[in-house]
Amino acid sequence: MGKEFIEYHSEDGRIPYSASNLCFCLTGYAKDYISEDRKITSNIDKKVRDAVLVDAINYLGEQGCCNFALYTKDLYDGQEHKEEVDPQCLLTTIINHYAYYMFNQGIVESVLRNNHMNECTCEFDADDGAIVLLDFINYIAKRNDFDRTFTIGELYEKFKVQKHKNEMNELKKFLELTSKYGERLANGRSIDAIFESMARKHNLKYVALDGTYHYTDIISRRVGHSQMYSWDAKEVDEEIYAMAYAYEKMNDGKQIPQTEIINRKILEMKKI
Repeated sequence: MGKEFIEYHSEDGRIPYSASNLCFCLTGYAKDYISEDRKITSNIDKKVRDAVLVDAINYLGEQGCCNFALYTKDLYDGQEHKEEVDPQCLLTTIINHYAYYMFNQGIVESVLRNNHMNECTCEFDADDGAIVLLDFINYIAKRNDFDRTFTIGELYEKFKVQKHKNEMNELKKFLELTSKYGERLANGRSIDAIFESMARKHNLKYVALDGTYHYTDIISRRVGHSQMYSWDAKEVDEEIYAMAYAYEKMNDGKQIPQTEIINRKILEMKKI
């Protein structure tokens, strides 16, 4: 008879671990996991299995604004990872994040997009990806003596709840940003001046033709590349959409901003 699993909750809604702590802990579990002959994944290509594990761990790091950068070769480097994380907290975190990763992010799409970090070079069955991830979650539960086996259906129900909650939060944030920029425009500030101020705040140097955001030189040298990390780019993108919407609503197409990315966002929203 195993331990009862009860989802972890804290008063402030936060967990007492950094994203890197969680990722190091999961890396240790992943190394142990691949060393076992798991019957449920025996017919799945090991390159696919390893790619899913690595991508899922990196995804969790990304959600915590951590560039963990785990590669499949790292699973075989022989190094031990003994990061201590409360198993109830760890399981609660991964079942919630991985539910969203599985059904919104798309495991196959994510693995192939990040294939420079794995050895998976072609599409694979999405069901295989889901089997690996779910088995890994249940492996961690069993390793910690929890009397609980998670199912795809259970993760999907979690995803639906999270999706609705995220959409409501994103709508609220968009309306707040739109109101903020609308007030600035009404007070006589130009849209181009507003954009320049936002760009300085977020260390945005330029937007490439492919739509990627790039840091200023001083930040680029610090992080080792110029393209923004996904979490920073997402915040900038939200700001630009909101200011473009506020401008178009007030301007009604009478004037065209000099800032090209604002024009592109306005045209994009008109097509929706």
